[in-house]
Amino acid sequence: TSTPSLIATASDNASADSSKDASSNATTEVASANATTEAQATTQASANATTEAKETASGNASANASSDASANASGEPLVETTLGSGLGVALLDGESLELDFSVADVYYVPVQFTGAGYISVSRTDKVKAKMNVSLLNAEKTSSSFDETIAKKESTEQFAVKATDYYLKLSSTSNSKLIIACKFNKGLLFSVGTNKYNLGIHKASKAFYLEYTAKKTGYFAVENMTAKKVSIVLCNSSKKAYVKTISLAAYSSKNHKDKKTIAGFGVKKGVTYLIKLKTAKNVKKVSLKGSLTAYTTVGGKSFKKAKSLASKTTYKATLNPDSKPEYYTFKKTTMGTDLDITVSTKGLKNQGTIKVYLYYKETLGKNKGKILPVKINGKHFGFTEKADYTNYMKIPYNWPNRTYYLKVSNSSKSTGCYTIKKS
Repeated sequence: TSTPSLIATASDNASADSSKDASSNATTEVASANATTEAQATTQASANATTEAKETASGNASANASSDASANASGEPLVETTLGSGLGVALLDGESLELDFSVADVYYVPVQFTGAGYISVSRTDKVKAKMNVSLLNAEKTSSSFDETIAKKESTEQFAVKATDYYLKLSSTSNSKLIIACKFNKGLLFSVGTNKYNLGIHKASKAFYLEYTAKKTGYFAVENMTAKKVSIVLCNSSKKAYVKTISLAAYSSKNHKDKKTIAGFGVKKGVTYLIKLKTAKNVKKVSLKGSLTAYTTVGGKSFKKAKSLASKTTYKATLNPDSKPEYYTFKKTTMGTDLDITVSTKGLKNQGTIKVYLYYKETLGKNKGKILPVKINGKHFGFTEKADYTNYMKIPYNWPNRTYYLKVSNSSKSTGCYTIKKS
């Protein structure tokens, strides 16, 4: 399977018994500094790992070959070979290893971590054969993960502690395969080509992703995991903007119905925390993020209202902490209807949006005042949740006036909307 955008291990919810789950209880501090691009850390398990040791490990490693009573798919007895200790350091330093497999071969590569983090194993060869990859504890009695990867693929990322492990490798056919390892102090979350570091708070049952928006817009987060997860957008002090959102387990149907997606409105330069929680039995989580620019915003008062040009679509953010935004337009003819379209269609906003119409009086004692447009005593407008398109028709026989739209969030909303005048 390909390396997903973000892999999280619910380590603080898992059993503390390392013999049952070597990936549990990984406790790294959340990155409090700015998110870094492809934040990686490599361990130096042995400062004296020499080129000679690596070559010995990868080539003419001492073979502790032994026949195993259990047989592989071809019926051949397994031949186990433990490679030298210097090899693990070489892999974590970013080097690659070529192994010559027969179907019966099983290689063990020792790796040691001096700090908690996350590991993934990738293949850089172009051979059609598949490779079986497991991460075992130092006693080889239990595994943290077991995956099968094809050419140019990577395993998911798995939590490791500051201790010794073995990579167990085998192939489905006689072949020469090349592997490499990647170690990160935290988990990676990708938004487009940008990657961000995810850490774990001690004494917390949730992951926190520190994300600084590179542009103002609509930030969509999709659950790509086969289990449901809960997420919520928080400020940099961990205070949630909205209620926690439960995202359905990923499937083609849930994706189509947008049950796996949550959307948030974010502003350029602002740092947010995305809080992620899982059920106790969920060991891995994959999330995918995307950011679409919604840069146009209305004015901050009636006097500073943004003028709407005809047949132009404006995209605006809707933030939990933002104040109402104002737009204005003029009706100049009596013979034509005027349509205002306000849409959140296709967006998975949180909370609701309020849009109401006002006009500037030109006659009588209220001349010059901005007043609400009322029909049957009710203010003309609407309050809607996400994924709706609303049309505000200004009838042809309404007075020629300057009109205003006031757009505000309700129920601590976050997301985006579009607005257009016919």
